[in-house]
Order: sequence, then structure tokens, then C-alpha cells
Amino acid sequence: MAEWTSADVEQLVEVVREFHWLARRYCDHRMSSAVGAFNAAVRWLLARGVRLDPTGDATIWARDRMGRAYDGLSEAEATPGTPEARGDATASHLPGPGRG
Repeated sequence: MAEWTSADVEQLVEVVREFHWLARRYCDHRMSSAVGAFNAAVRWLLARGVRLDPTGDATIWARDRMGRAYDGLSEAEATPGTPEARGDATASHLPGPGRG
């Protein structure tokens, strides 16, 4: 594999940000393991300083229709418009168990 330049990394981050909203659109309100896997990936990206754009309902997270036990979100993260939902709160940037 070729060495990555800083321009390559910047472009990759933009691709990831674009994929984020597409994947969230697919995962949000499903009842499947996709929701938890998506949120774990979001936590991993936030912990590494990748800024993600909230979607139309002011959140970066996917919510599972079966509740917080399934999507791994706090109530603040699951509430659109809060700093946690937008990925702005410090607590949202910490990897969860098994997500580091």
C-alpha cells in the first residue's frame, strides 16, 4: 500500500463524513445489530477528532426502535438537538466498552 499524504488523509475524512450521513440514514430506527455497530464506529471517529455533521433531525447517532439498551446511547445522545446528539459534548467523544 502506498504512503498516505496529508491530502489523502483529508480526502479520506471527507469521504467518511459523507458515508456517515448515508449510513445513519439506513441505520436510524432499525431493530438490528447495524445500529450498535454504526454508533460504535461514530464513537471511534469522534475519539479521533473526526467532526461529523448532524443530519436533518440534529443528531449524528442512529437510534434503535427497541431502545437505549440496543443502540448504546444515553438519553442525551438520543435526544435530537442536544450537544450530545450533535457530538459536541465531551462524554460523546469517549469510546464505550469494547469500542476503543
